[in-house]
Amino acid sequence: PPPSAIRRELVAAQAEAGSDPTLQAWWLPDHLAEAAPLLAALRATVLTPSESAQYARDLAAGEAGREAAARRLRSAAVQNEDAARARMARLVRAHLAGFENGAAGGASPHDAAGSFEPEAAVAAARRLVGFERALLEEALVALGC
Repeated sequence: PPPSAIRRELVAAQAEAGSDPTLQAWWLPDHLAEAAPLLAALRATVLTPSESAQYARDLAAGEAGREAAARRLRSAAVQNEDAARARMARLVRAHLAGFENGAAGGASPHDAAGSFEPEAAVAAARRLVGFERALLEEALVALGC
């Protein structure tokens, strides 16, 4: 199969493990960001031809090979690891910028209809956003970006 088909299959396997298509979101673990399915999917997009050929052999081995390839992408760096990590760092930074722009967490205590939300709910939401922000900043450190 062509490299693009191999990449699509590898990314799809990581999406099964680490994304929610309904929310159109990927999750990052609280620790070990370098083992996140999102980073593994990004690794699949920067494979060299020789790496792509190896993964093609794995995928040709059926479900067991597909699972082994997915695990390896989550646990082992690829030759273009810096490029994969840089792409992930850009995604994380873009998400963090949403916090600064009010898209997540900086929202007003009023909902779309203009009614006031209870103060405790707003405070809890802000704590949750602060926690998520801290985790994402830790992920950037772990990625070395």
